[in-house]
Amino acid sequence: MAQELLILPAIFWGLIVGLYELFAIHKDESFAGVGRWFSHGLHAAGFAILFVFIVMNVEYALGFFPSLQDIGFLSVLGFLPFRILVGIVAMFKIQAASMVVRGGGGFAARGIGEHFTHTLIAGLLIIFGPEVMALLWPLISGFFPF
Repeated sequence: MAQELLILPAIFWGLIVGLYELFAIHKDESFAGVGRWFSHGLHAAGFAILFVFIVMNVEYALGFFPSLQDIGFLSVLGFLPFRILVGIVAMFKIQAASMVVRGGGGFAARGIGEHFTHTLIAGLLIIFGPEVMALLWPLISGFFPF
């Protein structure tokens, strides 16, 4: 039986995670202008939506990699090991993006230097997004016109 794709909840929670990362990076370092801060936020929100979509639609995502479907431990506890793996990849991506972008202080080698605590929180928000949205979505879905 095919499972329905969770698109709107993934976009909604991905935007929440992206906004969190946007404000966390604003707290961590000052940028040389609002444009760079905002472009980092758009970048963060886009990838947050992608990672949240993957963890909310695990069976669909695993359909692209048939060899991973044969690994039994990935489906334990609602695909929690796979979701943790996706969260770790997201954390590496967040740290890599913060090291590449030049900070307002002019130290290109250091980058903007997002704190690991903020990266860990963003990773946990991605990993446990399905549980959070299972609680929130019935309360907020009535506000969407579609």
